[in-house]
Amino acid sequence: TGTSTGTGTGTGIVIPSGPGITVALASDNPVAATIVADSTGTTDSAQSMIQGMKITLANGDSSDVKVTTIKFTREGISADADVSQAYLYEGDTKLVEYQSFSSALLTFNSSGGIVTVPAGSSKTITLKYDLANNTSSGKTIRFAIVAATDVVSDGSKVNGTFPVVGNYMSTAVTTDVG
Repeated sequence: TGTSTGTGTGTGIVIPSGPGITVALASDNPVAATIVADSTGTTDSAQSMIQGMKITLANGDSSDVKVTTIKFTREGISADADVSQAYLYEGDTKLVEYQSFSSALLTFNSSGGIVTVPAGSSKTITLKYDLANNTSSGKTIRFAIVAATDVVSDGSKVNGTFPVVGNYMSTAVTTDVG
């Protein structure tokens, strides 16, 4: 089984649990928070670049592993329309924007690879999203990687304790976001 060791910086290191890619919630996964929309509904009136979830991908193979698909399931009392855009980041670098969001399934694909994890190493990926204009107050949104089949790579297999689940974000509304 995999273990985690702290570095004192809150980023942690995930040790692969065997051959293949191990998917785990990052030690610095965002805490539950309130996210805000503007009741005026004007352009860019909702909070953007919300850190919804951080995952660590650890490579236990003897060669680099390219991850080509990651699927997140939206959970909570919300609708797909409450999220206007979604992205995957490694640090400050945008890796990819979402390709589809339907029936609560947010899909990221890149045939060239969303991210390549070197052999015996790990990378932390952040799911960020923009709250849609006119999202009402009192909704809850969180994302999860429900099963190993939600991560596609050229590695020998996908490991993890599924589902891997982020924290709920609750919506609030104000008359002047910024």
